[in-house]
Amino acid sequence: MKSLLLVLALVQYVDPPAKPYAYIEMETRSDCLPCLRWKYSEKSKLEQAGWKVIEKQTNGEAPRFRVVIGERRITHVGYLTMNKLREIVKGE
Repeated sequence: MKSLLLVLALVQYVDPPAKPYAYIEMETRSDCLPCLRWKYSEKSKLEQAGWKVIEKQTNGEAPRFRVVIGERRITHVGYLTMNKLREIVKGE
């Protein structure tokens, strides 16, 4: 029994859970056509590139994006183009 507990402890130590470094929060509404267009044209490209995209429903202005890179949090209101995202990532 002790050896089983030791093995479990070692597995937890060697394989820590991954922590997200960069992700995008998208505030959307069901009646927002630009939101739908962005989800079907841009979201999959970002996910394939390794970004985590989190969708949240809002009653406010949409689409609204919060790009989080480490400690940096940048908010962008309106359609988020790849060029704009590149500027955000570069810190411009």
